[in-house]
Amino acid sequence: EFSIETELRRAIDSGNLHLHYQPICDLATGRIVSFEALARWRTEAGEDIPPARFIPVAEEAGLIVPMGR
Repeated sequence: EFSIETELRRAIDSGNLHLHYQPICDLATGRIVSFEALARWRTEAGEDIPPARFIPVAEEAGLIVPMGR
């Protein structure tokens, strides 16, 4: 079995990371004022890997910049 870092490298190379957009609302008006882009990863086997598990690995392995592309 591959390590999470190896799997993450493969996911980045193959484009298996996806963005989900979360609205940011002004609580005073209830209006959407912007969006936050959130990285999501579903493995080839269909497993959802939580960001709390793969973001620290990406930071430690120097994969944040390639992931952001």
